[in-house]
Parts: sequence; C-alpha cells; structure tokens
Amino acid sequence: IYGIGSTTVAPFNTIYSINPANGAATQACPPIAGFTSAAIGVNNADGLIYAFSQAGPPTTVRAINPATCAVTTPPNTQVNIGNIIRAASCPDGRFYIMSNTAQFFEIVPSTGVTLRTLTWTGLSNVGSGDFSCASNNVMYIIADDNNGTNYNLYSAPAASFSTVPSGTAVPVTNIGDVGLAGAPNGIAEAPLGGVGCAAPPTPCFVASTGATGQTWGLNANTGAATSRGATGAILTDLSRSFPVDLSTAKTVTPTVALQGQTVAYTIVVGNNGPAAVGQTTVTDVLSPAFASAVWSCTVAVPGTAT
Repeated sequence: IYGIGSTTVAPFNTIYSINPANGAATQACPPIAGFTSAAIGVNNADGLIYAFSQAGPPTTVRAINPATCAVTTPPNTQVNIGNIIRAASCPDGRFYIMSNTAQFFEIVPSTGVTLRTLTWTGLSNVGSGDFSCASNNVMYIIADDNNGTNYNLYSAPAASFSTVPSGTAVPVTNIGDVGLAGAPNGIAEAPLGGVGCAAPPTPCFVASTGATGQTWGLNANTGAATSRGATGAILTDLSRSFPVDLSTAKTVTPTVALQGQTVAYTIVVGNNGPAAVGQTTVTDVLSPAFASAVWSCTVAVPGTAT
C-alpha cells in the first residue's frame, strides 16, 4: 500500500510504502519538489502513482514511478474540480478523483480527460475521508457522518457507478461507525483476514488517521476499526495497485515442416485478473531459418483489450 504525507507537517509530498500488517510507513521516494498533495492513486494501466495537488482549480498532477522514483508532469490539469483530496483506482481500470463536495470524477490520469462526473447521495460533503475500490469493484468510502465528530464506512456496488451516465446520483449504504477519535483520511484494500477485518472472503481495509499517525484495520461488514500500529508519518491518502495474472500459450502447425512449407504459430495471451493491465508487450523471436513472415492480432475474448 502506498501513502502520501510527511513525517512532520506540510508540505505533504513524500511517497511512503506502508506495511499493511503493522502500519509502519517507510519512505519509498524523495519528496516531490514544490508540490503538496492530499490525494494519490495507483494506476494499473501504467503502474504509476498519480498525485494531485492540494489546491485549485486548476489542479496540477505529478506521476511517480514507484520503481525508480522518477517524477513527471503529465499534460493533466483538472480545471473545474478544485481541491482534490481523494483518489482511487478500480481493478476494471477505472480511475476516480474526488473533491470534498460529494462529487467524484472518472478521469484518465495520464491525460487529464474527465470521462464522467457523478454524485454520491447520502454522503456528507464536510470533513475528511477517503475512498477505495476493492478487488470486487465495490467502492468503500470513509466520510464524516455530518456531525463533525464521527466517521462512518459506506459502500456502493460497482453496478451503481461503473457504467452509469455522467451526472448520475449514486446511492451509498451506511455500513457503520468506524469509532475513531482522529479523522481518518486514507483507506486502501489490504490482504484478507488481517487485524480488525471480517472473515474472508469479505474485503479487508487499512485506514490511516493522519493527525495521530495511526493505521487501522476496518471490518467491511460493520465499519469498526481496530488499531494496527503507528505509521511514523502523517499520511493524507492511501492507495494500491491490483494484481494481474498474465499468461501465454504457443502452438505450431504443422509440428514438422519441410523446406519451403508454411508454418503457423499461434500465441494466445490472457489476463486472469482480477485487474485490468495496460502497456504490456509480448515478444517472440522468430528463428532465422524462416525466409519471411507475416502476422496479425485479434481479440479472442471481447473486452476492452487492443
């Protein structure tokens, strides 16, 4: 799990790696120069962490490669959204950001294109909080319950927000009071069955309370939080990538060929998920014994692949 924050106070511009078992935060990359953010999301399509500036509109964005810590500034300005304080990606490849207005936006993080604007119904637009898409594409949201002292865990099924038209009001279900004294401002899915979580296969979540520097296991059936330990940092948002399971299989016809005959190789590439994956290259080196070759590519199972 990744988080953005600081060991002391703002600017919150450092990427941390969080151990979901005990909540300990380890600095993963150096601070992003001249940048302050309260929202990050890991984009499965390219594996980059997108950080959104805590200001605006307009909003500026930084893309961080967690493997190299290289920082780039994509052509990505969210002109009309304002202060983005939450970001989340889903296994199906969708990427969302949210301001503190009970609105959320599906975007393409690498380009800044806004695909849809949606509104939560039954969700407060005050206080802190965060949202996270689970491996089953259900969205879980921590938000103020409108009295400024308590925070609740809410959920919305994938069907209610993943494909509905822009402008749709998406209802949420109040799961229960998380019971935290400090305001939670980060949530991300964690391995199943950890401290404080419901029994598998119910998704498990880790929440962070930035002001108190703590992490908590969340029971997705009741909303109740159980301490997992101190982070060692003030974390303003949490996010994670989702696993993919790529496979290849190659067959040849005929299996024995004479000089001058034509041979056909078929390579089938699949992704058993649960997450969508992008920018994947399949390479197969042809033997120099072949005089020439032609190739074609088709989608065997209809979906969003190209």
